[in-house]
Amino acid sequence: MSNRLKKKRKPGKKKWMTMAEFRRQYEQGQVGPEFQQSGCQTTGEVFVRPITGRFKNKSEEELRRIVDDICQVFIRAGHPPVLDPNQPLWSQAEFLDNMLEFEMNPPCGCESEIKDVIKSA
Repeated sequence: MSNRLKKKRKPGKKKWMTMAEFRRQYEQGQVGPEFQQSGCQTTGEVFVRPITGRFKNKSEEELRRIVDDICQVFIRAGHPPVLDPNQPLWSQAEFLDNMLEFEMNPPCGCESEIKDVIKSA
């Protein structure tokens, strides 16, 4: 495959992986100890994604917009997210962004249940 056809990853954005893969990467110093876990309701597979802090440098206004926008997607899909109000806003934004990525592109290979909601919004 040519380089121009490969999907480019955003810096600081790690992919979903199995817990075993995460442990291997952690032991090799490739990821930190913080991670987010999500599972497929169809297959039962559990995946984790390292927390990178990629939203730490965004303004409070931008973070509120990100959190509100992503929350609205999940509310329209019938799955309102539950956020910990004690978590920093950057952490809530990263959590929701990770959730949205998981639901839009499930690493288990299942069909996305919310892509149609996104298209109709």
